[in-house]
Amino acid sequence: MIEDKWIMVLGGSNSQKHIIKNAHDLKLKVVLLDSRPNAVSKDSADIFCNIDPKNFQTVLEIARRYRIIGVFSDQNDYCIETLAYINKEMNFLGNSVESSRLATNKLLQKKHLSKILPELIPQFRIFNTKQTLEEFISANPEKDFVLKPTNSQGSRGVIKINSRSFPKLEESQFYSTNGKVEYLVEEYIGGYEFSVESIIVDGEIYDLLITRKYHYEKNDCLDQENTYLDDIPEEIQKALLKANAKVIKGLNLIFGLTHSEYKFYDGRVFLMEVAARGGGGGISSEIIPFMTDFDPMNYLIEYSIGMSRSKPRIQRKKTFCIMRFFNWDPGQVKLIQVPEWVTNACLKLEINIQVNETVRYPENSADRPGFFIVGGLNRQSTIELANQVEKSIVVEYT
Repeated sequence: MIEDKWIMVLGGSNSQKHIIKNAHDLKLKVVLLDSRPNAVSKDSADIFCNIDPKNFQTVLEIARRYRIIGVFSDQNDYCIETLAYINKEMNFLGNSVESSRLATNKLLQKKHLSKILPELIPQFRIFNTKQTLEEFISANPEKDFVLKPTNSQGSRGVIKINSRSFPKLEESQFYSTNGKVEYLVEEYIGGYEFSVESIIVDGEIYDLLITRKYHYEKNDCLDQENTYLDDIPEEIQKALLKANAKVIKGLNLIFGLTHSEYKFYDGRVFLMEVAARGGGGGISSEIIPFMTDFDPMNYLIEYSIGMSRSKPRIQRKKTFCIMRFFNWDPGQVKLIQVPEWVTNACLKLEINIQVNETVRYPENSADRPGFFIVGGLNRQSTIELANQVEKSIVVEYT
């Protein structure tokens, strides 16, 4: 009898279903870990463990119990340090714990990179009390700033602030990993925003996609639309990729996916932040495979467990793509109708609001009611399809 081969997946969100499917296609068994007892991907896995992935030792015990041959997570900052720790303890391929920590803690990241790549890092300061933060903002009435939590929350809690518009702050959002309150403030950079998706194999960087990002009208720190419409000038692409390579090498990331966000302003590239994972919302699981002939997670699984050791071969297709987050009016929802053709037309469709729940104007990523991804062979038809999908979903309020 052939013994089952197991991999571990950290985190039970929708984003991990793509990893689980890839593993099953390769005849691998999956043990899934998540702190939520009803994790979305729970039923997709062969074994589910209701364990906080941050509990390093318990995760390691489970990894050894199932004699796993690989551990994976994607589109998920929370599990990145654990991923590195298990890779190290099990002698798997992966980034160091130190590099992974730099890629998830915004403050450590900026401190480190500002020493070696100061030209890419906006000026920043850290405050430990709301009072000192308010005093600093008040003392600079003509300037705009961006306020960020230092922990690994993606875009949660990231807001633009100034002396004319100082929001009510939830202190709990700004606890650092050491339990202290930390308000990270950096200068606001104007211009255009982009993100770069890359995969690193044995320290060699392979560029996958560049995203053009558009923000909500009332919150220009939060994406409303990501586009792949072949409309980014070549000189900007070259500048972004050059900066991205410096950042990846500066953090000593040697294996896996990266998602890095940049602003391009006045001929210069500025790093907003970088993460040692694929882009969220289906960028790594849906958009990259649609825009190229390459599935990053399938490749990483095969490479990590020794099924293949070939270098990535990435061929850009003549396709176009749009990811759009809904911008629904605030209020309590009484009806949501999605036509069948809309579901079939989307590469991915997620609605995070249910009937009787309340839509709020998005202050951070958790407030967005959902999103969809569409793609096509023609730029204009892809734009038209996205507009038609958005118009065809009916939302009624009480």
